[in-house]
Amino acid sequence: MLPSGSKHNIQETLADILNNIHMTKEDYKFYVPYLGTLLILLGATKLTIYYSLFGVNIASYLEFSEILTLFLNDLLYFIAIIFIVNLLMFLMQPNNELENISKGLHDTLTEKNLLKRILAYAVNGINLLILTLIWVIGIPFWFWLSKLPFTTYLYYFYPILCLILLLTIIYETRRQWFIKFKEHPKMIYTNLAKLFIILLGLTISSAYQDFKSVKTNKKYLGTTLKLSDRNVVSDSSYYYIGKTRNFIFFHDQKKKINDIFPMNEIKMLTEKKNNH
Repeated sequence: MLPSGSKHNIQETLADILNNIHMTKEDYKFYVPYLGTLLILLGATKLTIYYSLFGVNIASYLEFSEILTLFLNDLLYFIAIIFIVNLLMFLMQPNNELENISKGLHDTLTEKNLLKRILAYAVNGINLLILTLIWVIGIPFWFWLSKLPFTTYLYYFYPILCLILLLTIIYETRRQWFIKFKEHPKMIYTNLAKLFIILLGLTISSAYQDFKSVKTNKKYLGTTLKLSDRNVVSDSSYYYIGKTRNFIFFHDQKKKINDIFPMNEIKMLTEKKNNH
């Protein structure tokens, strides 16, 4: 049983948390409407990247209403991330949002040297850079276990460069806003942009992981498509890669071509998944 003093401290802590959430209620109302658009953009990005790796222009075969449905597995995962990040934003955001702006970031408002500004942006976004660096450092172990060429690892340094570029764009935009309107834009804009960076990175990573799963690990090996005159079977070089509401896609690795079957020509699809 907890001492009475501990109970009192817990009650005070919970009250502080609720007060912090209440103080950011207006930001919350601003923030939520953008999430639907954000998720649709991420879904479209994931599908575009994944299918383009097989040489398919998915936009020609996709209905807008399908995007979130086909993105469902990632969507549930991202909603959980958004909830956690959103909660942390509200619990950690100070009463005065200007407290969230470091001295280094504030100094960039009058700094003329772009390189010095970029350095300040990188320092201000150090938490994101550290997470990205940890991910990049962990990649060699993944390549070692999967026995892929180590030179491929070099490509994974691109996320750090992209992250610095995106942070630069975000904070340069804040700087231009301040120069024009003589006030800082709301931090919620910056937080939303950072959230987009995180989810965009996860989306791109997920697309490549799915591509690897299908091409290298033969995820759909044994999947069978029954047509009126023949059966099409997914094997090690001719494999099923996915479907939309109106089409099913197979990729021929040897010929480097894709076969796209309209749903009205298909009698049955037996989808088999192999977990590796």
